[in-house]
Amino acid sequence: SDPANRAALEAGVRLYKNGKYQEALNYLQKFDVSESLIGAASQSLIGDCYVNLKKYDEAIKYFNKAIDLSDNNSLYTPLFMIKEATVYRELKNYKAEADLYKEIQSKYPEFGPSYNMDIKKYIERAEAQAAQ
Repeated sequence: SDPANRAALEAGVRLYKNGKYQEALNYLQKFDVSESLIGAASQSLIGDCYVNLKKYDEAIKYFNKAIDLSDNNSLYTPLFMIKEATVYRELKNYKAEADLYKEIQSKYPEFGPSYNMDIKKYIERAEAQAAQ
């Protein structure tokens, strides 16, 4: 039901904020993701839980789900892509990191300027490290 669905999401968010990532996952994974932006945000939060648990492959999987569900929303999709790029950076996969930043720059050119973020700088840093 809708109230139960919302309650699962709210419990997951509360547990996440309290640093209880495994418990948060238990609630967040029960959430029905059919509503695209809330669903995408819930998948991103699951990814955040996995990042904090240092389970990076799982985190990437959920950030990808968030990206797919957000349906090219110009505000949210690039944010989820940046989270994924950060995980690739942590894994020292600088090529994958650079590729995500390039995709943000080409698909969402207004994103960087609107957040006062120089995407080009992130691309250059990742490419330089990928070349080493």
